[in-house]
Amino acid sequence: MCSPSPGSWGWTKQNEMWEPVWSKLASTWTACRELEKCGCKSGCDSQCCSCRRIGLPCTLQCKCNDACLNKSENHEDPSE
Repeated sequence: MCSPSPGSWGWTKQNEMWEPVWSKLASTWTACRELEKCGCKSGCDSQCCSCRRIGLPCTLQCKCNDACLNKSENHEDPSE
């Protein structure tokens, strides 16, 4: 029984030693920022709003509803 080559699983041989090949994909944090949602009960006009704090507009998943001052310009409610 042969073990699979590490070269097939994200490693490369450099100077007779195996080194990991680092991903060029966006970090998980960057990719998942859009999943952020705030729990604000008023305005979203300060850094207390978790969406505003990371530089994103509030979305339909947020609890701020109509009082929000951090919605994007193209934010539309599908129920309308």
